[in-house]
Amino acid sequence: MVPQLFGFIAGNLNIDAPDGRIDPQPRIDTQDVLSCITESQRPIVAYLRSVEDIILPPDTLLAVANPTECLEHFPSTVPFENHYRALSKRDLVVSGLSTPRSIVIETRLDPMQVRDPQTRVEGVNRMHGVIKYRSMPFVVVCSGQGVFLVKNEERSTALLVLETGVDTMLQQLSLSDEYLYPSSLFVREILSGSAVAIALFLSREGEVLITSVCDRFVDAQRDWGGGHVDYAGQERLIEEYRAVAKKIGDYMHTLACYGPLGADIVMDVMGNHVVIDLNVRVTGSHALGFLKGHLDRERRFRDAAIFFPLFFKIGLEGFKEMFAGELAEGRMVVAGWCHGRGKVVNVATVILA
Repeated sequence: MVPQLFGFIAGNLNIDAPDGRIDPQPRIDTQDVLSCITESQRPIVAYLRSVEDIILPPDTLLAVANPTECLEHFPSTVPFENHYRALSKRDLVVSGLSTPRSIVIETRLDPMQVRDPQTRVEGVNRMHGVIKYRSMPFVVVCSGQGVFLVKNEERSTALLVLETGVDTMLQQLSLSDEYLYPSSLFVREILSGSAVAIALFLSREGEVLITSVCDRFVDAQRDWGGGHVDYAGQERLIEEYRAVAKKIGDYMHTLACYGPLGADIVMDVMGNHVVIDLNVRVTGSHALGFLKGHLDRERRFRDAAIFFPLFFKIGLEGFKEMFAGELAEGRMVVAGWCHGRGKVVNVATVILA
């Protein structure tokens, strides 16, 4: 479903989608989802069994959502090391951008030492000990293992899960990536107030374009569940966040990064815009800005929201029949649909105005 959502705003570009050919349903779902886009703006989807099937035409670059080793040999829009650094939470802390007060905890082990279980236990205990008695609440970001919110009522459970996460992180340390500091974690303060998600597009020359400023839907576990855009307030919000967006763009330009980018921003008690996360790719709420013409200018819908993931026990055709009126009005858009395991539950991304 993620390739569908990312591809929804890609325009008339080529998209390579994974498909093991075991089940034809993913192809049918993708075709149905993208069919609502006018042909001149609809992406061209090719289905591949594996990475080995990717064949790039001459002078073509691959736009990668997340840098992974299996794609590293392809020419890409952003060098893989730079892309990794742009996504690195550790690098964000030391980037010079305004971020929450944080401390970075580095491992002292090398790739050979982490192979020894006892040495690794000692390394985990050292890193874990830095935060074990820290006053709460706080957020811990563990490279490649997620974000952990540590509060008084959940302290023991959160710390136990985090201990496992640190051990897993250390086991992944290798000689090839040691210099990128992949086995680090950092502790940051929790800022009061709601964060907004700004969707950006960065040109190769460093120009910054804000395509939308959205509210975020985040659950108690801080997992993203969607976003909301107020079209009437976009001009004011874009002007308000222009300065911090320019700083983000300047930082990304030093890494030769360009293309779509999302940033989560919160305002501190002094009224400063603080960057809490950067996602150097198409983000979930990107589509809301690009649907302004369809929803706001053409149909006068002043607000829209995207919801992800939604779960249904009916198929896409049944869903379309149930919401035929909303779909015909153009106030509802299905931006992603796939069958869950066992085909009992379907997972969807829906935009609603």
